[in-house]
Amino acid sequence: MTQSRLKKLLHYDEKTGVFKRRTKASCRTNIGDIAGGYDAGGYLHIRVDGKRMKAHRLAFLYMTGSMPVEVDHINHDKKDNSWSNLRSATRTEQNRNHTRRIDNTSDKTGVTFSKREKKYRARISHEKKRISLGTFNTKDEAIKAREKAEIKYGYHKNHGKDLT
Repeated sequence: MTQSRLKKLLHYDEKTGVFKRRTKASCRTNIGDIAGGYDAGGYLHIRVDGKRMKAHRLAFLYMTGSMPVEVDHINHDKKDNSWSNLRSATRTEQNRNHTRRIDNTSDKTGVTFSKREKKYRARISHEKKRISLGTFNTKDEAIKAREKAEIKYGYHKNHGKDLT
């Protein structure tokens, strides 16, 4: 797939992230139709020349002429394929920008309460290693230690936040 071929088949609105058909793709589609459908994981896929492709990757090809190995949704919303919400990122960078786990009870990724010690523990992962940041008497102290480590290790400012 090339940028010029993609632009012949689809129009991409960089502000909304919506792709529309420029040509009839099948007997079920019309020119001007919004392209694609969502998979079980919440990603938009678009069939182009018989191949199913993720819309956020197509947005990169459309805008830059190349497709990075990894594309990150900055605001964590997989359905938001607007150009301002997408960035080329390594797997490590993507892992440093994800939402807080649903089972997190401390309101901060990497901060847990130890019932045995009756203290808060802060941890962070860096270069595939789990690093203990210490134990703290208060949740606020543990959160501050975690936030300081996130800056030190280059985590994205949205990491651990529930933005969707």
